[in-house]
Amino acid sequence: MLLANKMAVGGLSPTLLGGVQMIFAVVTCYGMQFMCGTKIDTLWDKDKLKAYGIYAASFVMAIYANMRALALSNVETVVVFRAASPIAVAALDWMFLGRALPSARSLFALLAVAVGAVVYACFDSQLEVTGLSAYRWAFTYYCLICFEMTYGKKVTSSVKMDSVWGSVLFTNALSVAPTMGLGLALGEWEFADVSPTFSAMSPGALGVLAFSCVTGTLIGYTGWYCRGLVSATTYTVVGVVNKFLTIILNVLVWDKHASPGGLAALSVCLVAGSFYRQAPMRSEAQLPLTSESDSKAIR
Repeated sequence: MLLANKMAVGGLSPTLLGGVQMIFAVVTCYGMQFMCGTKIDTLWDKDKLKAYGIYAASFVMAIYANMRALALSNVETVVVFRAASPIAVAALDWMFLGRALPSARSLFALLAVAVGAVVYACFDSQLEVTGLSAYRWAFTYYCLICFEMTYGKKVTSSVKMDSVWGSVLFTNALSVAPTMGLGLALGEWEFADVSPTFSAMSPGALGVLAFSCVTGTLIGYTGWYCRGLVSATTYTVVGVVNKFLTIILNVLVWDKHASPGGLAALSVCLVAGSFYRQAPMRSEAQLPLTSESDSKAIR
């Protein structure tokens, strides 16, 4: 998705691109409902609007904090903060979602991912932070990501949805207006410029845009589906490892080549991520093990 966005954003501002992708996801949800009979939750449920409204707000704020952090530092600096998020999410998992703390093996894996990210940043592009403001925005992004990962899991556990597509609909529908408003506030685009922008795009550029919209919608579905199956920490680790895979693919596709040390650090992150094991619920972890089969079930 990141690579598709990198190709698609050439003719569009980031917030306009995001808004188009969100609108496409909403239209897709309703299209599936009317054409395929897919059961999708109504947008007028107050409890669901409140729950997903909070998530959408944190999602848009995280985007803004990410932009501000990138403006004052560099991509590698943000990657380091992102790689450290599973450690905090593991603690939040324990505090608010009833999970046990990570085992020694899993904690080591989380620390290794964070350390590997720091080593990568130092090898390929020194951690660049201009003033205390950069630290403030990077840390704000870090806090928002941790909240988003934890709260997203709480939503899937406590809010009963008719289908996963309902989560996709609520998230995107509630994020369109704040995203567009963010773009206007940042001066990225004006309504009068939208039509000429799209009419000037080549067929190839429109194809890339369409691909990014389809990919974004599918990622939204698989993301919420995955959230329902695993813990908040596991989902965060998957996201971080995916970022590192994207960096490697970016190196292979574009002309920005990582150093051998940088690639080695990325490899450490990927291997370390594979060693993480999801912590059980505290209630399960405290049950007496009466047989080998019980032990395997808890693991």
